[in-house]
Amino acid sequence: CKTNIKTTAIELIKILARLSIATLVWYCGTGLFLTIEEHTGVCGIPKYHDKVSCKKNGFFWNGFDISGHCFLLVWCNLVITEEVHKLFECKNVKGSNLNSFDTFEKTINDIQSNIVTLIFRSLSCLIVLWDLMIISTNIFFHTALEKLLGTSIAIIFWIFTYKFIYRYVHKQVTKYT
Repeated sequence: CKTNIKTTAIELIKILARLSIATLVWYCGTGLFLTIEEHTGVCGIPKYHDKVSCKKNGFFWNGFDISGHCFLLVWCNLVITEEVHKLFECKNVKGSNLNSFDTFEKTINDIQSNIVTLIFRSLSCLIVLWDLMIISTNIFFHTALEKLLGTSIAIIFWIFTYKFIYRYVHKQVTKYT
């Protein structure tokens, strides 16, 4: 965890690359969900064979609607958690518990940056808000299978990207530097 300008620039590029990939996962995931709903659905009136014309004429389109809300909210919470963890990874004292709030508070104080503290607390509030939105979505929208699939797909993408791909790329980059 060096702190020279070159290292800082490389770390910034890594962060931007991860966030770009996270955005791409969101965009492709929700696009896939819309396509699945379009191909598995039927209109309340058999006269209309596609979702656009069905809804345009005021009828209900009934398709398998994987919960994009559960997907997006879980995906974003996992990405935020990973990125915050990486932010404090270099500043953390070896052997301390990153799951401890005291460690985060000590780390924030060690950095002595009001902006980092503000970002950390804002992201924490955002995570709590999105958890409340997940609860609301689970109470009022979608079938159990649609919610389970949306949540599961988010977790699978998170495992694939953060636990496999990024670790593999990091090992390869470290090996050659």
